[in-house]
Amino acid sequence: MSAGEGVQRTYGVYELNHAIQQALYRAFRYEIWVQGEISGLRGIRTDRNLFFDLVEPDPRSPGRLARAGIAILTSHRPRIETELDTDEIRLEDGMHVRLRGRVDVYRPRGRLQLTVTGIDVSYTLGHLARHRDMVLRRLADAGLLDANARRPFPACPLRVGLVTSAGSAAAADFLHELQTSGLGFDLSVFDTAVQGQRADAGLAAGVQAVGDRADVIAIVRGGGSRTEMAVFDSEVLARAIAMSPVPVLTGIGHEIDLSIADRVSHLSLKTPTACARHLVESVRSFATRVDRGFAQVLAFARQDLTGAATRLNLAAGSVVRETARRTHLETQRLTGHHKALVAGVRRDILHTDERLRGFVPRLARVGDRTLQGERELRLLRARIQRAAERGILHETARIDHADTIVSMSDPGRLTARGWALVRGPDGKVVVRTSQVQRGDIISISIKDGDLTAVVDELIRDTEEG
Repeated sequence: MSAGEGVQRTYGVYELNHAIQQALYRAFRYEIWVQGEISGLRGIRTDRNLFFDLVEPDPRSPGRLARAGIAILTSHRPRIETELDTDEIRLEDGMHVRLRGRVDVYRPRGRLQLTVTGIDVSYTLGHLARHRDMVLRRLADAGLLDANARRPFPACPLRVGLVTSAGSAAAADFLHELQTSGLGFDLSVFDTAVQGQRADAGLAAGVQAVGDRADVIAIVRGGGSRTEMAVFDSEVLARAIAMSPVPVLTGIGHEIDLSIADRVSHLSLKTPTACARHLVESVRSFATRVDRGFAQVLAFARQDLTGAATRLNLAAGSVVRETARRTHLETQRLTGHHKALVAGVRRDILHTDERLRGFVPRLARVGDRTLQGERELRLLRARIQRAAERGILHETARIDHADTIVSMSDPGRLTARGWALVRGPDGKVVVRTSQVQRGDIISISIKDGDLTAVVDELIRDTEEG
C-alpha cells in the first residue's frame, strides 16, 4: 500500500466539532421548532446563558427518554422572558414547551444542542388547558368534583390542619391571623413544597396526614406564575382533597382562573389571610350563637322559675288547708278508736282475771306431778350411767385382746424370731408352692433385710396335694 492510498484526513477535536457544525448548518439551513418536556433546568440567573434538556418518551424503547440539549443565550433571554412574563409563565422542570431555534454544536465540548431564539407560549398554555380539562373530566366521571363541598362544615372549626410551606410568607400570614384572633385554635402543620415536580404528591400526603386530627384543612400559598400554580391542577392533589374526611379550604393567592384544587375544595378563598379570616369568623359566629342561645335559655329559665314559684305558693296554701282538714278528721277518728280500745281492754282484763282464778288449783296439781317425775328421772339417769360404764369396760377388754393378736401376727416380730416372709414375682406373700414356678424370682424378708432368690426346685407336701 502506498503512502497516499486509503489514507484519511486526521482532524483536530476543535476542527472536527467545527466540521460537524458546518454539516448541521447545511442540513438544517433554517430554524426549526422542537417540542418536549423541560428537564434538568438549573438555577436561573438573568446574566448567564441558560442550559437544560428537552425530553420525551422513546417510542422504540419504553421506559427510556429521548433527550436533546437546549441553550438560551443571554442575547435572546430578555425577549423570551418578556413573552413568558406576559402570560405569567416561568420556565421550570416538567413544563411542556415548543421552542424555535437552530441546530448547533457547542464547539468547545462537542455538545449537540438547539440554540433557542423563540418560544411558542400558546403551546404551553394549550397543554396546561388540555391537561386541566382532562383531569376535570376524570374527576367528574368519578363523582368527585363536589364530594368535598358536600361535607358538612363544622360549627366550631377550632382544630385546623394547615398544609403549606412552613417558612413561607403565606404560612406566616395565615398563622398571624389565627394568633391575633385570641381564639383557642389547635393547629397541626404539615410542611411541604408548594411548587415544582412532585410538589403535588407532597400536598396530597399532607391532606391525608392531617385529616384524621382536624375539623377542617387549609391549603395555602402566596400565588405565582401560571406554571408554578400548575401543581394545583394535579389530579393526585384533587383526589386527595375530594376524598378528605373533613372540609378543605384553599387560599392560594392568585387572581387567574380557579385551579382544580379550588374547584374540588369545600370553599376557595383568594388569599391565605382570607382563608384564616374565614375560620376566625366561623368560630366567632359560633360563639355568638352560643352566647345568644345561653341568654335565651337563661331568660326562659327565669320565666319558668317565676311561674313555678307562683304555682308552688298556690299549691302550698292548698296543701296546708287540706292537711289541717284531714288532721282534724283523723284526730276525731283516733279519739273514737282510743275510747273503744280502752273499753275492750278493760273487758278482756276482767275476763282473763276470771279464767286465771280457775287455773290456779289446776296449776297446783300439775306442780305435784312434776316433783314426782323429777325423782323418777334421777333414778333412771343413775341406772343408765352404770350400764354405760360396764359397756365401756367390756369393749376396752375386747380391743386389748385384738391388739395382742395383731401384734403377734406382725411380720417384723415373726422375722425377728427367725421366721421368713416369702413374696412371689407379683409381690404377693407365698403360702403355697402352687403360687410359683421354676425360674421365678422370689423375695425373702428376714430379720435384718431382704433376699432375692430363683426357684430351682419345687417340693410339694403330698398331704397338701
